[in-house]
Amino acid sequence: MLITCIGIAFVFWVLVKLSQSYPTVKPVVVNIEMSEDKALLAYPPTDIKAELKGTGWDLMLEHFYHSKIPVFISMLNNNSLYLNQNRMRTEIRNSLRFSAIEVLSVNYEEIQVELDDKVSKKIPIQLEKDLVFSPGNQLKQLPTLTPDSVVITGPVSLLDSLDFWPTTPLVLSDLKSSSTLDWPLVNPGPELILDQPKTSINLAVEQFTEKTLYIPVTITNATEGDSLKVFPDKIQLTCQVGLSRYNEVLYQHFAIEADLQHVPLQEGKNTVPVKLVRFPLFVKGVKLERQSVEFFIVK
Repeated sequence: MLITCIGIAFVFWVLVKLSQSYPTVKPVVVNIEMSEDKALLAYPPTDIKAELKGTGWDLMLEHFYHSKIPVFISMLNNNSLYLNQNRMRTEIRNSLRFSAIEVLSVNYEEIQVELDDKVSKKIPIQLEKDLVFSPGNQLKQLPTLTPDSVVITGPVSLLDSLDFWPTTPLVLSDLKSSSTLDWPLVNPGPELILDQPKTSINLAVEQFTEKTLYIPVTITNATEGDSLKVFPDKIQLTCQVGLSRYNEVLYQHFAIEADLQHVPLQEGKNTVPVKLVRFPLFVKGVKLERQSVEFFIVK
């Protein structure tokens, strides 16, 4: 009997409490209706909140219908929309299922929504990488991407400034073997849509070795009529090259010049700096045994 009385009392207590008015805060989701050839320049904020006041019954039932208040706004006939506090409260109030609930305030003073023409554009994918190799190893060739481009769709004013789309940073260390990785592209955000979220990266890694060559020195801007003798007439050059291209590296691929244009000439021995002016792009770590040569003016 006692338990029954307690139960009845509890039910009456709940009914009384639910009949009273309470303030609460509820999230709001703004949905824009627009034509298929339009795109949003910037989406409405995702953290809109409305302060409501209503009876416990109304607030509870409203929550059962929608955990977030859905607000639908048509922009079929205009490309710009300005929502102030009064307009936002009206739109939220019209979206509630229980008209007795009051909309006290919204956490944004104003919201601006702009539309633009929707277009698609194909642009190359750019690999963002930070690769550290195991000693004695290097890339055999530049990394290849499959696919190497992406189709991006969104507002024309945003796409006009895009020349490429980056991957998320690829950071690898102690690389010593070739590999193929599926790698994500940078998330474009809600305003833009990519036709694919990732690309396949092929990293061809090989060992490298050192090669030594002797390169002839070419004199430039010599005074007409002077006879010059250069010592040494060849300079030892060392470079690093991948094993697969070792035999491709020939002395003819390099050029070393000694420019006499700004060098004061004297009888006897003169010294002039040398400069490496041509070398294959697939070699690295190029070093010259010496940085200058001597020459003699022969009368």
